[in-house]
Amino acid sequence: MRKLRLTIRTSLIGLVCILSAATIGLAGREAAIAYSSNVEAGQMAYSTRTSDLLLTSAGAWALERGMTNTALASADPAAPPVLAQIAERRQTGDAALDEALGRLAGESFAGRDALIQSLTAATANVADFRGKVDVALAAPADQRPQDVVRGWVPAITEMIVASQRLREGAKFVVDSTATRIALLETVRGEIWTMSEFAGRERAQIGALIASGNPMDVAALRTLSTNRGRVEQAWFNIEAYLGRDAASPALREAAQETRKVFFGDFEAVRQQVYAAGTSGQTYPLVAADWVKQSTAAIDTILGLSTASVVVAGEVASSATTSAQLGFAAAATLFGLGLALAGIGLWVTIVRTTGPLRRITASMTELSDGKLDAHVPYVERRDEIGEMAAAVQVFKENGLRIAALGVEEADRARSAQKRAQMMQAFQTEFDGVIAATADGDFTRRIEQTFPDADIDRIARNFNGVLETVNGALGEAGGVLSALARTDLTQRMTGDYRGVFAALRDDTNLVGDKLTELVVQLRSTSQALRVATGEILAGANDLSERTTRQAATIEETSAAMEQLAGTVSDNARKAEAGARRTQAAALLAEDGQQVMGEATQAMHRITTSSGRISNIIGMIDDIAFQTNLLALNASVEAARAGEAGKGFAVVAVEVRRLAQSAAQASSEVKALIEQSGAEVDGGSKLVASAADKLRGILDAVQENSLLISEIASASANQSTAISEVNTAVRQMDEMTQHNAALVEETNAAIEQTEAQAVELDRIISVFRVDGREAQPQQRRAAMHQSHGNAAIANDWTAF
Repeated sequence: MRKLRLTIRTSLIGLVCILSAATIGLAGREAAIAYSSNVEAGQMAYSTRTSDLLLTSAGAWALERGMTNTALASADPAAPPVLAQIAERRQTGDAALDEALGRLAGESFAGRDALIQSLTAATANVADFRGKVDVALAAPADQRPQDVVRGWVPAITEMIVASQRLREGAKFVVDSTATRIALLETVRGEIWTMSEFAGRERAQIGALIASGNPMDVAALRTLSTNRGRVEQAWFNIEAYLGRDAASPALREAAQETRKVFFGDFEAVRQQVYAAGTSGQTYPLVAADWVKQSTAAIDTILGLSTASVVVAGEVASSATTSAQLGFAAAATLFGLGLALAGIGLWVTIVRTTGPLRRITASMTELSDGKLDAHVPYVERRDEIGEMAAAVQVFKENGLRIAALGVEEADRARSAQKRAQMMQAFQTEFDGVIAATADGDFTRRIEQTFPDADIDRIARNFNGVLETVNGALGEAGGVLSALARTDLTQRMTGDYRGVFAALRDDTNLVGDKLTELVVQLRSTSQALRVATGEILAGANDLSERTTRQAATIEETSAAMEQLAGTVSDNARKAEAGARRTQAAALLAEDGQQVMGEATQAMHRITTSSGRISNIIGMIDDIAFQTNLLALNASVEAARAGEAGKGFAVVAVEVRRLAQSAAQASSEVKALIEQSGAEVDGGSKLVASAADKLRGILDAVQENSLLISEIASASANQSTAISEVNTAVRQMDEMTQHNAALVEETNAAIEQTEAQAVELDRIISVFRVDGREAQPQQRRAAMHQSHGNAAIANDWTAF
C-alpha cells in the first residue's frame, strides 16, 4: 500500500480549507442573521406604515365623532363650514382605512379574518348611521330622531375600537427572547393596572352600598375613570393574547378572567350601577359585593400568576439557549486555537527552520565550498525537493571544477562573446527605451568586433533616422496647425507607411485649408444675411407696435360704442316695457268703456220698460177717473144716500187726475233721460272706438319698440363679440410684438456669433500671408422696442 505523503503544501491547504470553511460558516451565519434582520426591518416598516394609517383613521373618526356630536347637541341646523369639516374628517379616516386594508390583504396574523370582519361590520353600521346623521344635522334639534342622536357615539366608538384592535393584531413584533420578556413585562404591568383599579372600584362601591348613598356625579366620574383604566388594560392584554407567540397557559387564565370578571361579575356590577344611578336600593349588601368582586379580581391575580410562570419559562429557555450558544462559541474558539497552533507549528518547525538551513548550504556553495553538506535531502515534501535541487547544483559544480584547459578556453571565448552580446543588448535596450519615451535621436554609438552585429546596429540606426525624419516633419505640420498656420506640408521622400503618413498629413492640411476658406465665405454671407434679417425684423417690430397701438385705440372705441349700444338697448327695453304697460292700461280702458256702453244699453232698455209701466199707470189713472166720474153720476142719482160715496168718488177722481199728471211728468222725464242716455251711449261708443284706435296704435308702437330693443340687444351682443375679437387681436398683436423683440434679440446674438466666427476663422493662415483679423462692420442695427405709434396705418 502506498504511504500517504503529508507535505507542507497538503498541510497548508488542509489548514486553509478548514479555516476557510469556518470563515464561510461564520460569514454565512452572519449573512443569515443580517438577512433575517433586514426582512424583519422591512416587515416592521411595513407594519408601522399600516399602523400609522389605522391610527390616522381612528384620529380622523374621533374628530368626526366629537364635531358631529357637538353639532347634534346644537339647537340650530349645522352650518355649511361645520358640515364641510365633518365631511373632510370622514373622507380622511375612510381613505386611510381603505389603504390600510389594502396593505393587509396579503398579510397573515392571528385572528386576521375575525378582526377584519368585525371592523367591516362596524364600518357598515357607521355608514348607515352617517346617512341618518346627515339628515338630522340639516334639521333643528326638536326634529332630530333621538335614537340617531343617542346611537351615534356608541356606533362610531365601536368602529374606532375595532380599528385599533386590528392595528394591535397586525402589529409586527420581532420574535425574540428579549421581545417576549418585554411583552410579558408589559402584560404584567397591565394586569397590575386591572387589579389595582378594579380594587379601587370595589372599595368605592362597597362604601356607597354600606352608606346607602346613591352614585352622584363626582362618584360616577371617579368610577368611570377607574373602569376606563381597567378596560384599556384588558384591551392591551387581549392584543397580546392575539399573537401567535402567546402562551396557551396565559390564554387559558385570560379565558377564566373573561368568563368570571367580564361575564358573571359584570351582570352583578351593572345591577349595582343601575340602582346607584337611579337612587334605588342596592341589590346586595356591601359584604356580598366585596365577596363577589374579590372573587372576580382573583381571576385577574390568577392571570398575573400565569404570566409569572410563563415569564419564568421564557427566561429558562433563554438561559438554556444562551448556555448552548456559549458552549458552541467556546468549542469554535478552542478549535480555532488548535488550528492556529497547528498552522504555527507547520510554519515554524516544518517550513521556516529547514528553509534557513538550506539557504545556508546554498550560500556556502556559492562561495565555492563544494564540500558543504546539503540537509533534508531524504524528506519527501517540498523541502526535500529543494534540498535535492541544491544537491544537483553541488554535483554540477564538482563536475565543472574537474574540466580541462581546453574547456576553460572555450569557456573564456564564449564569455567574451557573451559580454559583447551583453554590450549590444545594453545599447539596443537603451535606444529602445528612449524610443518608447518618444526620443528618436538616440543611436547605437558603439562599434562591435562582430561584422554581423555591427551591420545590424547601422541598419537599426538608419531605420531610426527615417522614423525620426517622418515624425519630425509630421510634428512640424501638426505644430503649424496648432498655431493656425495651414500652409505647412511634409516634403520628404518616403516610402511605405511613411509615404502614406506624408500623404495623409498633407491631405488633412489641404482639407482644413479648404474648410477654413469655405467657413470664411459662409460666415461673411451669414453676417450679411443676419444684418438684412435684423433690419427687416426691426421694420416688422415698428409696424407691429403701430398696429398694436391702433388696435388698442379701436378696442377702446369699440368698448365705448358697446357701452352706448347697451344703454340704448336698456332704454329701448324700458320703453318697450312702458309701452306694453300703456297698452295694458288702454286695453283695460277699452274694456271699461265696453262695460259702460253695455250699462247704457241696459239703462235705455230699463227706461223703455219704465215708460211702458208709466203708460200703463196713465191708462189706469184715466180709467180710474172714468170710474170716479161714473161713480159721481151714480151717487147723484142715489140722492142723499149717495152723498158720501160722491165725496169719495170726487177724491178718487182727484187722485186719479194727480196720478195721471205725475205719470205724464215722469214719462216726460224718462223720455228725456232716455234721450240723454242715447246720447251718452253714442259718446261712450265713440270713446270706445277712439280707445280701440289708441290701443291699436299703442300695440303697434310697443311691437316696434320691442323690435328696436331686440335689435339693440343683438347689436350690443354683436358689438361685444367684435370688441372681444378686437381685444384678442390686440393681445395677439402684443404677443407678436414681443415675439418680434425676442427674434431681434436672437438675430443680434446670431450676428454677434457670426462676427465671433469671423474672428476665430481669421486667425488661420491659408495663403502664405500673415493672418489679419477682420474688423466687424460698423453698421449696427437697433430695435425700436415696443413703443406704439398711434394713428398711422400706412405701414400696412
